[in-house]
Amino acid sequence: ASLQMKALEAKYKSLEEALPRDTAAQHDLAAKLIDTHFGNWRQEWEVAHSNSNVAFTKEIEQAAQCMLKDAEEQMRAKFGATEEALSREVANRKVFEQQEQIACEEASLQMKA
Repeated sequence: ASLQMKALEAKYKSLEEALPRDTAAQHDLAAKLIDTHFGNWRQEWEVAHSNSNVAFTKEIEQAAQCMLKDAEEQMRAKFGATEEALSREVANRKVFEQQEQIACEEASLQMKA
């Protein structure tokens, strides 16, 4: 019985000594897993953040291009309308000058007659 008791005490003592080592090993393993998990999460977040920044920048560029295109179309329309108005003005002036010349010629003919 004494031998069994000593064997049990020895086993208990070895288990007791192993417990802090096991606990420390488990703690280290848990810390490594947490670090790895956090590192992976941070990398994923950085990639996602970078991708969202790229996407946002592309959206801004596309919006700016659309705005510039719209502005350019509006300016072309305004220039076109201005050009048409100037062309009409020139045509009206030519008609007026021709009418004035005809009127002067008729007045000159009347004065001679």
